[in-house]
Parts: sequence; C-alpha cells; structure tokens
Amino acid sequence: MRRSFIGSVLLFILFAVPAIIYAQTTASVNGTVTDPSDAVIPGATVVLSKASTGVRYEVKSDSAGSYHFASVPPGPGYSLEFSAPGFSPFKINDIYVNVANSRTQNAKLTVGISTVEVQVTDSSDVTLNTTDASIGNNFQVSKLQDLPVYDRSTPSVLFSLQPGITSSGATTGARTDQNNVTVDGLDVNDVSNGTFASITGNAPVDSIQEFRGTTGGFTADNGPGGGGQFQLITRSGSNQWHGNINEYHRDNSTTANNWFDANEGVPQPELVQNQFGGAVGGPILHDKLFFFFNFLDSRIAQQATVERTVPLPSLAAGTISYINNNTGCTDSSRQNTAANCISSLTPAQVQQIDPAHVGESPQILALFQNRYPAPNDLSHGDGVNTAGFRFNSPEPDNLTNYTGRVDYAFTPQIKFFGIGNVTRQNAVQSNGLQQFPGDPPSQQFVDRSYRYAAGMDWEISQSKFNQLTYGSTVQDFDDSRPSNVEGLYHVDFFNGFTPTLVDDPYSNPSGATSRHVIISQVNDNFTWTLGRHQLQLGGYFKWIHFMNSTTSGYDTYNIGLGGHLSGIPQLEPKNILPADSTASEDFDNAFVSSLGRLASTAGTFNYDVNGNALAQPSSSIRKWVDYQTQSYISDSWKITPQLTINAGLNYQFFTVPYESQGLETIQTTGFDQYFDARLKQSAAGISGNNAVPFITYVLGGKKNNGPGFYKSNLLDFAPHLALAYTPGFDPSTVFNASASLVYDRTVINAILNQQIEYSYLFQQNVTNQNGNVNDPTGSVANDPRIASAPTVAAPPTPKAPFQPWVTNGVPNGLQGGQFNTTVDPNLKTPYSILLSFGMQHQFKGSTVLKVNYVGRLGRRLLAQGDAAQLIDFPDAASGQTMNQAMQNIEREVRAGKSANNLPAEPWFEHQLASNFKSSGSTIYPNNTSAAASSNTDLVRVGDFGDFIQALSPYLQPNVGMSAQFGENTFFTNKGFSSYNGLLVTLQKNLSQGLQFDVNYTWSHSIDNTSEVAVDGAGDGYGFICDLVHPRACRGNSDFDTTHYITSDVTYALPFGRGRKFGATLPRFADELIGGWSVSGIPSWHSGQAWSPLSGAFVAGFANNAPAIFNGDKNAIKRGIHKGADGSPNVFADPTAAVNAFSGPLGLSIGSRNILRGPEFFNMDAGLAKTFAIIPSRNINFKFRADAFNVLNHPNFDDLDYGSYSGQTTITATSNFGQLTATNGNPRVLQLSGRIEF
Repeated sequence: MRRSFIGSVLLFILFAVPAIIYAQTTASVNGTVTDPSDAVIPGATVVLSKASTGVRYEVKSDSAGSYHFASVPPGPGYSLEFSAPGFSPFKINDIYVNVANSRTQNAKLTVGISTVEVQVTDSSDVTLNTTDASIGNNFQVSKLQDLPVYDRSTPSVLFSLQPGITSSGATTGARTDQNNVTVDGLDVNDVSNGTFASITGNAPVDSIQEFRGTTGGFTADNGPGGGGQFQLITRSGSNQWHGNINEYHRDNSTTANNWFDANEGVPQPELVQNQFGGAVGGPILHDKLFFFFNFLDSRIAQQATVERTVPLPSLAAGTISYINNNTGCTDSSRQNTAANCISSLTPAQVQQIDPAHVGESPQILALFQNRYPAPNDLSHGDGVNTAGFRFNSPEPDNLTNYTGRVDYAFTPQIKFFGIGNVTRQNAVQSNGLQQFPGDPPSQQFVDRSYRYAAGMDWEISQSKFNQLTYGSTVQDFDDSRPSNVEGLYHVDFFNGFTPTLVDDPYSNPSGATSRHVIISQVNDNFTWTLGRHQLQLGGYFKWIHFMNSTTSGYDTYNIGLGGHLSGIPQLEPKNILPADSTASEDFDNAFVSSLGRLASTAGTFNYDVNGNALAQPSSSIRKWVDYQTQSYISDSWKITPQLTINAGLNYQFFTVPYESQGLETIQTTGFDQYFDARLKQSAAGISGNNAVPFITYVLGGKKNNGPGFYKSNLLDFAPHLALAYTPGFDPSTVFNASASLVYDRTVINAILNQQIEYSYLFQQNVTNQNGNVNDPTGSVANDPRIASAPTVAAPPTPKAPFQPWVTNGVPNGLQGGQFNTTVDPNLKTPYSILLSFGMQHQFKGSTVLKVNYVGRLGRRLLAQGDAAQLIDFPDAASGQTMNQAMQNIEREVRAGKSANNLPAEPWFEHQLASNFKSSGSTIYPNNTSAAASSNTDLVRVGDFGDFIQALSPYLQPNVGMSAQFGENTFFTNKGFSSYNGLLVTLQKNLSQGLQFDVNYTWSHSIDNTSEVAVDGAGDGYGFICDLVHPRACRGNSDFDTTHYITSDVTYALPFGRGRKFGATLPRFADELIGGWSVSGIPSWHSGQAWSPLSGAFVAGFANNAPAIFNGDKNAIKRGIHKGADGSPNVFADPTAAVNAFSGPLGLSIGSRNILRGPEFFNMDAGLAKTFAIIPSRNINFKFRADAFNVLNHPNFDDLDYGSYSGQTTITATSNFGQLTATNGNPRVLQLSGRIEF
C-alpha cells in the first residue's frame, strides 16, 4: 500500500510538470512476431538488451502479435530475443537504434524445441518507417569520422544532408529561422537571431552520438518552429573503455588561393589551423555508473579577403571624372576600358562650378589621399571615380570546448543522467574584418556560452515509461568594437538611394553589442503502451531571460547626395552622357562629396528609466523576460500489423516578453486600423495634419502596469494526422501520408532589438537633413560642409504619451526622412498547413528508397510592411491622380524631353503651391517642370517614393505618404507562402564496405516576402513591396532553388586482412595495402532566385522596387562570363541585360525574383588508412587526408541583395550582374591523425 501511494505521488509530480517530447532523447523499437505461415503469435516474450551498459527490457506481444519498446536510449549494440512455447528461440544481434525514431524489427519464429536458438545479425541503421509519415535522415555521428568534415566544432554538415533543406537553412518552404535544434532535450537554438544550425555552446563532432533530422511529415511531438526538427544526443560511457586522441591540421602549403585574389594578383590569405583534442568514456561502476568526457581545442590563424570601394587616383587628386557623350559611350564606360568616354574637371574648374566658389574640401581630399589605399581592382566601383581595393585581413579564431556526461543506473528501472558543456571562444568574424590594412579588427567576438542538464528515465512498468529533464542553456556573446579615432562622430558617404561613392574611411564605432540569454526549461515525456495503442503525452516549460546591450551615441555625418538633394542637373557638364541616370548620379555624387557637403547629420540618445539622458556614447541595456510552454497528446494505433494511424494534438502558449526594468514603450494602433485610415483618406483626397491618426507611444509592459507589445495567443492548437501502411503483398514497401498544422516560433527577440531603436521614451534617433528639393544649386551653395559640421543636439526629455515627429500638432517626420519600427499590437502566431504522402521500399542489398511529396501553405507569416508607403492620391479639381501625373512625366523624361520644360500636369499644378515654379533660383514655366527638373534622376528611374518625399515640404501633409514618418515599419502577419516539393532519398546500409546517402529535392517556393525577423527591411529590400496590392509582390521565394542534390559516401577498399582480396595476408603486408578507405560529400544545386532591382523606391523610399522586364529573353540568359576587365558576370552582355528592363512606371513595378543565380557544385573527398597498433585491445591509429573542394571549382556567390549594390540594380550598368565573391572556399587539404581505442 505504501509503495502504491509513493508511486501515485511520483506520477502526479511528473505529470504536473509541463514538458514535451520534441526535446526527445530516446527511440523506440517495435515489430510483429509471426510463425512460418505468417500467422501472428500472441504472448511471445520479447527481450531487448544491451550488454555494454547492462540495459534490459522485456515485453509480451499482444493479440495482434505486435510488441513495442517505447523509450529506449539510442545507440548501437542492442540484441532482441524472441521466444514462445513450441518455437525455437530467435535472436537478432547488433541492432542500431536511432534517436527520435521508431525501428521496426519483425521476427518470424520457426517451429522447434526451446533449446535450439537461431541467431542473426542486423546492424542496419536505415530501416523502413512503419509508424508515421516523418521525412528525414538519421545518422550515427561516428560516421563523420569516415567523412571529410570541414569544421569539427559542430555537426552542421549533417543539417545539410537532409532532403528538402537548402544551404541557407530554408526547410521545405519554411523560413530559415524556423528550425528547431535540441541537444539532449535542451533548447540550443539561437533565440536572438534564429541563425540556422547555430548551437548554443557548440556540439563538437566527437561529443555527439546520435543525430536525427526531420524535414516533413511532422507529428504532434515536434517542437517549436515550423521548419526542420533536429535532435542530437551526447555520447555516453559504457562498460567498455573507449576514446581517442586527435589532431587535424591545415596550412598554406596545402591550400589554393581564392579565385578573385588570384585573378587580381592578391597574395594567398594566411592559414594555419590546428584542431586537436580527445575523448574518453567508460565505467566507474560496472553496469551502474558511466562517464564520458570530450575536449576540443581549435587554434586558427587565418586571413579573409576584403573588397573596399576606394577613390581612383584622379579623384584623390581632386579631379572629378564623368562619362561624356562621345560616340559609342554608354553608362558602362570606365576609365580602364573606354578612356575616350571619360572627361574630367580639374580642381580649379570644380571651384568655378561650385555655387559657393569654395571648391573641394581639404578634409575630404586629405581622407582620399591619406586614408584610402590606391585601388588594385579596376572591375569594382563605378570605374569613373572609384574602383576596388582587395586585401587580406586577419581573421583569427581560438576556440575551446568541454563536454561531459554521467549516466547512473539507480535501479534497473530508474536511471539518471547529467550533462554539461562549456565554450570559450575569441574570434574575429567576417563582419569584424579590418576596414583597411593596419587597422584593428572592426569587431571582435567573444563567446562564453554553456549548458547543463540532468534527468531521470523511469520504466514504471513494461507498458509505462517516463523521462524527466531539467536544464539550462546560456548564450553569452560579446561583440566589441575599437575606440573611434574620429572622436564622437563618424563619417560615411552613404546617401540612401544610390550606390555608395566610397566605403567608410573608418569602421563604424556604433553597434557594439553584448548578449546574455538564459533558457531554463523542464521537459517531460510519458509513454503508455495500451494494447495496440501507444499513448504519449507531455510538455515543457521554459523561463527565458534575455539581456541585450547595444552601444550607440556617435553622431553620423553623411557626405554627398542625400537629405533633400537627389541631383544637381544645373551643375552637370554640358557634354555629360545625356538622359542617363547612372552617368548623372556618378558625377553628382562625386562632385558634392568632394565639396564635403553634409547631406544629413544623425545622432542616437539613450535615457534611463527616469528619463535622464545618458552621456554620449552610451549603451541601451534591455532585460526581457519571457515564458513559453507547450504540451501534446498523441496516439499511435496499430490497427493491423500492416496499418498504423498516428493522431495527435499540440498546444503552445507563449507569453509576451516584457522589459523587467520598465524600459519599455509601445504604441497601440494596429496596422490594419492605421493603414485602412490612410486608404480611406487617400481615396477621398483628404489632406492635412490630422488626416491620419498619429502614432502615439506610451509606457508598456508588466513593470509599468501597461499593455504589452501584442496579446498572447490562447488558441494555438495544432492537430496532426499520419498513417503508415505496409501492403500484405509486399512487406518491403511502406506507404505514408500525413496532414498537420504547425506554428512558427516567432523570433521575437530579434524584433524587439529593432524596436528598441525606436522606443522614443528611452532612446531617440535624431536626423537633420539638408537641402532644398526645389533649389539644388542653392542647396550646394548653402548647405553646411564637413569643415563646419554641427553636433547633433539632444532633443528635450520625452514624456509619455509621446507622438514622434509631431511638433505642436504638425507632423514632420516625412520631410526629415525619419524612420520608425514597431510591432503590430494585433500580431498573431504564424502557422503553416503541411501535407505529405509517399512511399518507401527496401531493396535487396540493404538499400532503402524513399519518395515523398511535401506541400506547405504558409499563412499569416511574419512580414515587414511600411505603413507610411505611397498611396495614390487624386486631385479633386481635375480628377487626375498622382499616379497618372507621375507616369506622364516619367514617359516624357525617358523619351528625352528636357525636364525644364514639360507640359503642365494638373495634379502638380494644383497640389503644389502656385508659386512653387518660381520659389527657387530658377524660374520654370509650370510646377510640373519645377518638380521634375529638381529631381530629374528620380523621375527618369521611376523613384516615386523619393520624389514625393522630396516634394513633401511643398505638399499638404499626408498627400501620397504619411506625414508623421518617412518610413513606418510594422511587423505584421501579412506574409503568405506556398511550397511544393518532391523529396527523394536513396540510402544504402553498410555492406561490403560501401555505405551512401543521396538526397534529391525538386521544389518550388512562392511568397510575397522571404525576410526573417532579424533582418530589418530598412536596407531597401525585404518589405512587402506594396501593401495596397500585396499579391503584386508574390513571386519566387528568395531561397527558392529548383533542384538540390546532397550526398555522402564511404567505401572501405576490399584489400587486406579480412577483406575480399588479401584476406590471409601477413600482418606486415596488411600494414601496407590493408585498411584503406575513401569517402566523399558531393553536392550540387541549381541557381537561387534573385530580383533585378530598379534603383527606384516606389511604395516607400526604403523599398527598392523590382525592375520591369520588357526586353529580349536571350539578353538575360544565365551563365558565367568574363568581361573585358576580367571580372565574372552572369550576363554575356551586361548592357543588353540592363536594356531588357525598365524602371517602374508610376506605381507599376516588376515581378520579384524572376532570374536565377549561378549554379553550385562542390566535392569534398577523403582518403584514410587505419593501422592496427594493438589489435587485441582494438587500439588503432587512423591517418586521413581530406580535400575540401577537391576540384578547386570556383562557385560564385549569389548576387548581393543590398539595395544600393550595382550588381542587382539596373541603374548601375557597369556592375549589373557582376559576381564579386565566391560561395565557399578554394581547395583546402587537411591532414589528420587519430589514436582510437
């Protein structure tokens, strides 16, 4: 009675703890016991055991002859024993049980006496899935010892060896931040950024025993996130001692040079890499207490190639060059390819043209001459005033990782385990490279992450099993930046709408961050086998504490075009290439930049909880608190030995994060409420300060007793249904199908980090823009220059309620180009509907073929939309709309008509003040000409958004664009997607020394935006391109790749003792020719989708619109071509490719992602030789030579999506389609040695 009471109490405690199986760390074994006639045998005794750890389980087969072991520690070396009265005992040895997987192992007993046992061996780790419809691959991670692995600090190569997943991490149509990774049941995801395959604390290859990936056919026990589900298990000790000592080495003597470096004559980057360590595991108490420990140390001294845009010597000397109108000259003409097409202005001429007659800034020329190195890559930059400088920057990386595990069998039914992992890393990453040679790193990365877990496995009875785990993962990052040599300001030449003239002279000091994220969690999983039903239920509960600090507070001086000045048409040379935006923009920007014109000044100011301004520079420190729970129930019902139905229901509840110090502000206006008001106001032609509701910020969050960013979703239920059917006529074939609903895991921390920048009550960004859109010449004469740059004054201490960029009821954010980012208070959890069906077949020779269809319908996906975007606005007097007027002047200017004398368009004549045409230094015949002449380049390319923003000081508030903000980004649920894919996997279990996996995916993904939460759309790409017509943005996903092949293969050559050839060789001969093996990881995929951009910002002035294709398809055929300057390009004739597109016409834009980037092929290969040191002790020495990219095949990276990059923008003809980087490394040879026992 006492024992029953104690058991009841324990059961109550376990089930009172929310937890879940998607942190699953176990496996299951099932099957059917039959006689020679295939009749089922009820009541058969089935024993599953593992001698190396003393594990033993026993069950009886049910009335259908089925048996099931519900929760089994994964790994190799299991044995199954079957016995029944009147039949000979049957034993299967060397069974491998994969994590988070159900192994089917049927047994056919023969009639006979009980003293004669039949034994067979089945070490296959790839078997048919007869329990559900999950799609994915399991791996014995020890297999990686036989494959070329590029980075041994992580098993990331295994993530890519799954069907339906791209190299960027997009899984069967899900966003790249929706994958879920657990190690020993712990959440190790990067909850701050959602980085694909990132594991908090790392998981070195030698520390991991099991890996399971699922990319489709999800069941109710899957974890948070709608993408791939990946489970990893740390190695355990056993009764046998095992371990290794290893060293992996690379250096320049075995490494090829980067393609671009070799092409430009840049020396090969330095590389000296040593990864070394060891592992040991074994018994402390036989059959009771085991341990495992792994140590990894990595020391990498390497360099990475950097390309910066720098002034040509002519510009550094004060000579401003431009493309002239000589015969044959085009906007792709460059100094080094068409010298006759380049004309120049001397410093004296520049001073004469300068309306202020001051001439070039000595400070800017000093920067050009003394700070910037001479170019060495003439294919980069605009080729007229700028070029490229390539150099090798130090990129050191020092990493140490410790992993330990202890397992204790308290009783045969109760087992405990404890796991710990510690990481210590100091590195310079790709975003921290030098600005120029001799500089300190622009950013240094420090990682002090760790994790730990403890758990209990309890076999309550033969039919009941429970697993309880508690643990924490701690992500502790620091990204420091060097002290700013410029003082309390930073100079850049980025103007916001044309390619940057030159890169910043010094690295940006703002943005240094530190991050401390603690995820504490309790997981529980209970399994109950009840007849033909296997019931599972459980849940998790997580406490998440997130601390983030970002340093800001440096004034930024933007030099060149920008602010309210988009061009200087009246100051351009008479012989400049006419009617060409590229030639004009290149000259205009170089001219005003050399003068040192300040386009704008900006500053960021932080405040404490009491509203006191912090001294500059300062850090914004936020401490967020978040709770998450998820639970599920599922039933795997084996209706017949051939048919299994798997049904379940998942429920999740995530609280809204709140800032624990009270540094939280929110706005309560929903996106739909705000945008609908704008639509109605615009349709009615209503303008004025109050035509649109103001966005108002108040104190929010639990600490302030205020509302949250949004409301928690209480009804996130997710049903799942799957079946597996084995036809009686072919037991080697299984048909699977599934339907499920899965919720995304919103990477809310990434959103909050962006929203912090616009909290207003605790952080304010101030931007002062210079220039007069109606008087470009006067702007150049009167705007401040770098010599007299003013400091940015802190605004008055803000008080709630606060209306940003509203002064005395007058909104002014649009005129100042002010940005805002906020969360829609009506935000819901995104979800997807998943469908799959397919078949599996096991061939003779231990080969399994899996063919599956996977479909995904993504709904209310997270998407960024600009609520301040352009909306058509009618002129009541004439009936002409803003769109119609814009289309008319665009046609006129593109046809070559002078913008100084255009026909009057009623919309401009009525909406602009009547004296607008004469308010500047030039008097025009009408308002239309005045507006177009001052913004000719914007009109020519169709830059509707910047055009209206430039005119906003002369329009009534809320005409065309919202007056309160220039850009007002909402994180909304306006995203949607669809995915259809054929996933094929062919796997061969190890036999005759050969083992391989081949995955092929043929798929198509469509959406209206692919941007993930961490990527702010403010760089001009990633917004829903038009919120008025969201389906106009529907196109190929950014990650869409039609064909994908990944594979791995190992082959032990059939020579030497115990092999097919030379089986009886003497040992000395075997040392020479025996023990050799080869391996490889080949992969190929077709080109990824990309958009040719117009360089025009239509819906808003931060959203670069796709160009309109209306030309010759032959001009845009994809290939790899070498241009006259030696640079590679996807187009044979970039000029012809540009001419196949046109810019937007009014509000009409092109389609997204209509072109494809370069294809990708890579082959990693390995050669290994094993030497037996002490055969009787199984002590061996293994030598490996691995070649990564063994063919040294240059794979060119996808074109840069930066909206101001000429590679994808048709307005920068000389760079359009140009390839500037490789995807992956050149050939690297790695030599290694391992002593294994």
